[in-house]
Amino acid sequence: MSRVAVLDQKTANAIKAGEVIERPASVVKEMVEKAVLLSKVYANGKNIEFATKFDDKNSSIFADEAKFLATLVNIIKNAIEAIKETGRIEVSTSVKDDFISIVISNDGEKIPDEMQQKIFNDGFTTKTSGSGIGLYVCRQSLEEQFARLELLKSDEKSTEFEILVSMV
Repeated sequence: MSRVAVLDQKTANAIKAGEVIERPASVVKEMVEKAVLLSKVYANGKNIEFATKFDDKNSSIFADEAKFLATLVNIIKNAIEAIKETGRIEVSTSVKDDFISIVISNDGEKIPDEMQQKIFNDGFTTKTSGSGIGLYVCRQSLEEQFARLELLKSDEKSTEFEILVSMV
């Protein structure tokens, strides 16, 4: 079953169960720009280029904006930490059917192959000082909002995470 089909099914089940709470629509472009701005504080002392690309500048989603923003900041912060001194982080959005894809990519160190399947596990960390709850909490928070977080790839060139969320 595709990720889109899983999200559609989760949304349909939640609506049937009366779980959907009315939330104001949030413009994705504004949230991404705010997350990038907030995340730059973690790049202190590093030479990192931040870039954004928006397929559709007016796309909106229903989301708990504070939680969604916290998730974006956490993923961008992880990207900053993966870059030793100099690098690039890009956050791009695109429309896929009735969903918005937000891809956060960086050209820092790759996530080792043997760890890629474990990074969303509670308590798992690739860092010497990490607690291992960041990506686990991010994924849980997004799933509560009928969104999905996946590692698309991590190799010598780049690491890419994708958030897939229904458009308004």
